[in-house]
Amino acid sequence: MAGRDGWPSPDVFQLLQAGDVEKLWGCRPGKLRPFLPYLVRMALSPSSLLLSHSQTTETCARDRKLVLSVIAAIPEANSVHSYLQMDFPELRSDAVKERQLLRKLGPAEERPAAQSVLATSMQFGMAIEFERSDHVRRMRLFLSEMLRVMSKVDSHFAVEQSDLFESEVHLAEICDIMAIAVEELPSLLPVVPVTEALLRLRNGPRLLTCLVGNMPDQLDHVLTSLLVNGETQDEVSLAGRCRTTALSSLLHLHPPSSPHAQSLALLHHKHPTLALSIALSAEENPATSSPVSDSSTGMGPGMAPPPTPTGVVTLLHNIIITGDDDTKAWFSQYMKLMQQKYRRQRTSAVTRLRKFIMKTLLSFTTKSTSATKPSDTNEVFVAMETDATAGQQQQQQQRSTQREVERRDKPGKSVSGEGVKEKKKKRRRKKGEGGEGEGGETTEGDSEIEMDTALELVDQMEIEVSDGDGEPSPKVPAVVSDGGGGGEREKGADTGRSRPKSALATEVVRASGGKGEGGQRSRSRRRHSSGVPAVDFPTISEERQLSDRQAVELMSLLHVCCGLKNQSQMYLTTEETSVILSLIVCSCPPYSPAGVHFIQITLATLLACPFLIGGSLECEKATERWLQWLLDKLPEFDKCCGEGGSYGEMLLLIAIHLREKQLPQLEDLTSNILGMKVTGSRSGRFSHLRQIFLRVFTEEVVCLHAVSVPPTSNLSASLSSYLPVHCVHQLLKTKTFRKHSISITDWVYRQLLHLSEPLHPTLPPLLVEFVNSILLPSSTHGRAFTPVGSVQGQSSSLVCHTPFSAEEILRVYRHDDQLPLTPCSLASQLMILYYVLLYQDTYNSNLKTLLFKSTNKTSPNQTPPRPYSPAILAQIPVKQLLLYAGQNHAHYSALYPSLLRLTATHLPQLCLVEDWLKGEEHSDRVNHFLPLLRLPRSQLTPAVAETVLSQLESSPSRALVLLSHLTSLPPPALPPYCHALSSTLPLLLSPSVSRRVQEAYLSLWTKLNLVVPRRQWHETVGSLRPPSQQHLTPPTHAQLTEDPFTVLQCDRRVFRCPPVLEMLLRVLAAYTSASRAWLLEKCHAQNCITIATSANSDGSAAAPGRLSAQERKELCVALTAAQESAMVQFLLEMCLPNSEEEEKEKESQSSLGAHFSVLREVQCLICSYLHQVFIAEPEMVKLVHFQGYPATLLPVMVTHVPSMHICLKFIPELVTQPQTDKQQFGVLLASFVVQQYPLPEALSIVDEILKFLLALANEIPSHLREDYFTPLLPALVRFCQTFPLLCQKPGQLQRRSLVDVIVCPQCSREGKGEGHTGGCRVRHIGPGHFSRAGRDCSSQSVDKRLLLT
Repeated sequence: MAGRDGWPSPDVFQLLQAGDVEKLWGCRPGKLRPFLPYLVRMALSPSSLLLSHSQTTETCARDRKLVLSVIAAIPEANSVHSYLQMDFPELRSDAVKERQLLRKLGPAEERPAAQSVLATSMQFGMAIEFERSDHVRRMRLFLSEMLRVMSKVDSHFAVEQSDLFESEVHLAEICDIMAIAVEELPSLLPVVPVTEALLRLRNGPRLLTCLVGNMPDQLDHVLTSLLVNGETQDEVSLAGRCRTTALSSLLHLHPPSSPHAQSLALLHHKHPTLALSIALSAEENPATSSPVSDSSTGMGPGMAPPPTPTGVVTLLHNIIITGDDDTKAWFSQYMKLMQQKYRRQRTSAVTRLRKFIMKTLLSFTTKSTSATKPSDTNEVFVAMETDATAGQQQQQQQRSTQREVERRDKPGKSVSGEGVKEKKKKRRRKKGEGGEGEGGETTEGDSEIEMDTALELVDQMEIEVSDGDGEPSPKVPAVVSDGGGGGEREKGADTGRSRPKSALATEVVRASGGKGEGGQRSRSRRRHSSGVPAVDFPTISEERQLSDRQAVELMSLLHVCCGLKNQSQMYLTTEETSVILSLIVCSCPPYSPAGVHFIQITLATLLACPFLIGGSLECEKATERWLQWLLDKLPEFDKCCGEGGSYGEMLLLIAIHLREKQLPQLEDLTSNILGMKVTGSRSGRFSHLRQIFLRVFTEEVVCLHAVSVPPTSNLSASLSSYLPVHCVHQLLKTKTFRKHSISITDWVYRQLLHLSEPLHPTLPPLLVEFVNSILLPSSTHGRAFTPVGSVQGQSSSLVCHTPFSAEEILRVYRHDDQLPLTPCSLASQLMILYYVLLYQDTYNSNLKTLLFKSTNKTSPNQTPPRPYSPAILAQIPVKQLLLYAGQNHAHYSALYPSLLRLTATHLPQLCLVEDWLKGEEHSDRVNHFLPLLRLPRSQLTPAVAETVLSQLESSPSRALVLLSHLTSLPPPALPPYCHALSSTLPLLLSPSVSRRVQEAYLSLWTKLNLVVPRRQWHETVGSLRPPSQQHLTPPTHAQLTEDPFTVLQCDRRVFRCPPVLEMLLRVLAAYTSASRAWLLEKCHAQNCITIATSANSDGSAAAPGRLSAQERKELCVALTAAQESAMVQFLLEMCLPNSEEEEKEKESQSSLGAHFSVLREVQCLICSYLHQVFIAEPEMVKLVHFQGYPATLLPVMVTHVPSMHICLKFIPELVTQPQTDKQQFGVLLASFVVQQYPLPEALSIVDEILKFLLALANEIPSHLREDYFTPLLPALVRFCQTFPLLCQKPGQLQRRSLVDVIVCPQCSREGKGEGHTGGCRVRHIGPGHFSRAGRDCSSQSVDKRLLLT
């Protein structure tokens, strides 16, 4: 295209863009001819064209003279000048009429010549009329034809026939007219529609290039429109191919725009052929990919295209490896399409890509097989055919010469299609109708030509799709893969001979164990047939060691090849698979991080493409030798890369996964290394690779190597490479350590001591497998491994893994209280805590199995594992560590959910909802006076704090300052002051202590409860004991857990000090929760012991008096209910006012302060606690109310306990109890509950109660009715006030009971006449007052408000 006449020259175009008029003198007139309209316009109107490049008016005038001198040598300049002097307004008017006429007729109709406005009175064709017309008519003829083509742009794409635009004689003048018309008539001929119309013309690329050459400022606009409106797959349609040709012409005109066009193609997923062609051209001509300035790219300042890569490897890496899913799917579809329909085209972009990859691979083969760079490319071919004998080469040359002579003797052979078809038929019959299929078609010219060098062989080699990778070729059902990279064979072939395409292909196939000319390799045998000598892969030598740059380049190329195969589904040929394998197993990477990365990529490539090895003996030996070399050189790579940066752990992981056939884990490992999703793994694909790894990596070798590797220092999630922890995890998961009697306990413990944040995600599953290997050694895979030296069926006394000792666990939590904990130590403490809780949980879950094994007579020497003592957990700051993990959730996201679940299961007292809410409330609370109240930390010690707090009655201000300062400290700094706070807690019970000091105490106690809750609870209970018990030993934590009622056996003053009572209630809730969990665990353990003992007693009867599991469970539930109900009854008793409080309340009945008394606050706190108890155990509500409590507390309970609505479910049952006191208590309870919750369900309950009372009134003797119904009359009034529709039944009940109700409407008090003095208007309600069933009472003297409200 560059040398064809009439096409714009790229050199002249860049000069015009840069405005360098002086250099135009050196150009021939033929090069300047396509740009003549632009030059003439520059000469006629320089202000708009030259001033953009010139800085002064004098420079502009000089440039104009130079342009005039340049165009003076071109004869067509006068003609262009005449076109510029036309009457364009008149042309625009006629052209608009022509366009309207075309729209009216439609693009598909034939337009009569008489109806044309521009081309009138035409007698001949368009080309002849153009030749015989003057310049005005020529312009009109051009506009007529261009508008006709533009009218069909929106229709289906097809090449338009046009005599005018296909005339080579007038094409140059048409280009001039088009450039002038588009410039002068922009509204009539927009650039983008004109561009789309030119794509439909046969000479469209040339016309478009000339148009853009005369409009340099529109280059970027045209390129963008062509790419954005282009096709997703440019090879499937005629429109795509025409658009690609036009884009290539524009990029040839201005090569610096290639990166911009390539980036647009990738961004919009359009024209993959163009993007590949640009990258291939950049590799062939590196100079074109050099950066250019803004002016040379045709883009304005600040609009320079982004620096996108133009190299092939970088382009494919951005698409296949780092691209998004849409980009990968787009390119994969393109590769499939090109391989199915256009794989035999030598000029296709995919064929060029494969040739480029092959050349690059061969260049690395040369570097890896020679210490120095070869002086001639022929050395590549010589190095790859070292095992071929001279006799075989001579025989091959003789056969080729004989075929060439025979071909020349047959005339018309290369011309006649019939002769070619006949020859193909004869060849198929000769081969037993097993001729070449569509996927392996070969021409004689390709197989008979003898090449001079290997690279020339690659250039002339026809790229064919091979099925050697184990996948069927499209549209070739007869081809059967041989399972390796060794070519293909056909089902109907008798001899199965398949001739390689060239000498290079022959040697590569032999090197990979494929088929040669002497026959084909058997699929089930690892040897070559027909005497074809196998070529051994060269041994890895440090003399041919790659440099870091070469290793990175080769690694990128292999990475891309793997991505093309797995992501883009590109079928690899036999030659390509062989060369790739040779580069993997024969290259010597450098001892550097680049070399380690190279080895990791090559290992992942083998996993993603296991067909590279195939089934040949030579390939397997070479791969095995390479793996052994990697093992031998591992120490050297570890030295250069440091800890955790080598490939040893990755090798072990691959060996473990292959041994256990863990295909999903292999996929994940390969995907993580390659950075792309690798799927479709099948066990059959890894058969050869698995056998190789099993020979190199035996189980014992893997275990010993994993144990010998020291733990990773500062192990964290920031280490992205594969580490020893991955290998140990997989080996524990497969029980390999126990199988070979190798203990891993010490390694795991040392690794847990060397942790850092963020926590590595493999550590939690590692501990899970470690604990399972201790407690459940035979649970994995459904079989138990027999240790070395033991006999099957006999138990070995060797215990492979042992749990951590108590000393090892507690050693992690011993530190100086004055020194802050570091994130590393906290990470280790969290993991040890997780291990202890996980061990306890696994032990309890499998206690039955463990006890059965311990009591089994067949294994008397086996020592069963034991649980950890509760004293160990008591010394671990569980709540503090849990709080830290929750605050740093991003660092412990892999641990925190499991840790929280285990803590809530085994230590529920540490996960109370109220504690979490109080902790969040405390952390959100801001005290603006804290900066003024802080003390120097050096002056504050626990002894000083205890002294100050002991004087809080005499010096409350000092105590308040101290408490405020301690509250401002971070939670980890508070544990040393726990004893000082607890020991002075009884002083708060004094009435003279300020409420502000009490609130400060409570705030500090709440904050300490977040750090050391169990210590705080125990010391609080011991400190609040009655004075008579202070000299006794305080109860232990275990005693408080067994009997939580001990918490309430404290000083009675606590129940009249609301801040201290709040502390006590939180301690009571914690020990109640702990007691419930302890009882369940105890019951579960006893059940397991019973079952295990019964199972090992040889079928003998159970011991007399032993409880069953169901009976033990019922007793446990009964004991828990008895304890909790006793505590509830005690707290209800504390809500009753004493005699002194009753007197005070009588004195202040009319004052507002009575509603805010200390008793009311205590009742609110106790009711809040009871509400939590009732919500947690709804059955406790029924139990407490069936037991009963003082009726005076019913208003308090119903008002302040929201969960009292549960009573509606059992009130009918309570009322129908045979005991009189329970019946009365039930009726009173119902009256308060239905008044608080007037629900439809409550209406039916009240109706049932009234019916029951009516029936009861008939049965009770008359002399007992007054004593029975008198306490219930206030309840009847409340029933009527809540549900006035039921007023008739209370009236009937009153008639039968003959009891009058005295109602005081002023004070709303009911009774029999007592207490209504001092102006109260008392009214007697007799039996007749309830006679009506309506809403109103029959007596007008009764206040209706009492019945309606």
